[in-house]
Amino acid sequence: MDKVEAANERLKEKRRQLGISETGKPTPVISKSQNEGPTASKEDIEDFQKLIVEQQRKCQEEEDFRKKKMLEQQKNNPERWLKTADVPLKYLHASFESFKGGESIKEMCQTSIPKRESIMLCGKTGCGKTHLAVAMLRYFITTTQIELPLNSMWEWEAGRFSGDSGMRFLSVPELLLEIRASFAKDSETSEKAIIEKYADIALLILDDLGAEKTTEWVESTLYLVIDRRNRWNKWTIITSNLTLEEIEQHLGARIASRLSDMKVVNIKLPDYRKKR
Repeated sequence: MDKVEAANERLKEKRRQLGISETGKPTPVISKSQNEGPTASKEDIEDFQKLIVEQQRKCQEEEDFRKKKMLEQQKNNPERWLKTADVPLKYLHASFESFKGGESIKEMCQTSIPKRESIMLCGKTGCGKTHLAVAMLRYFITTTQIELPLNSMWEWEAGRFSGDSGMRFLSVPELLLEIRASFAKDSETSEKAIIEKYADIALLILDDLGAEKTTEWVESTLYLVIDRRNRWNKWTIITSNLTLEEIEQHLGARIASRLSDMKVVNIKLPDYRKKR
């Protein structure tokens, strides 16, 4: 029997002795007749209150211990949470330590994390944008003092995660494919529901913006997601092979304007894939 269960048992026994229900409180009496049931004396009440305080302390100790163990897991095994966020296997172990690039770039990314500052990583193919985006998520998981549930359903609110939103890694082509799939007659979801899900999610990594073929529908769909996240200060990490100027030409001025509100990091590094 653990400490909390033992404290609960002592509290239950005291309630039985005093004739108090599970929700009742002891009440002192001035006098009693032969027909009256058990009464609580001043000493009884003090003992009862001490038991309640002890129970609360034991429960808090148990909760603190549980949270400590969970934070240790987040620090030592962040891959469990990265998998939950649908991070691809190729990038599952991406970190700042393994990034082959300038220290100033890593510092710009790292300093944005405590403030939940949205950031856009721009650079040519293979320069490490996706690696950095996942490294940011890993750093957050391993350093936060907030307990993160082991599922994708959480939302940043007043210093804690709750609600029915989550963190998600998603390429822009995959996002558009998921939305198009909702057009099918037998689809159980709607275009509106999918857009709202990704617009409201607490932390969204949108990978490879600009890789999609541009149409009026693509432009308006991406604008809805990005604009809503911008208006509600949702934490967003975006990677793109395009500069802001090229995004304006490719996806329009409205999207480029919203992205300019983010911290923009231009990565001018070679394609590391070609060096392997």
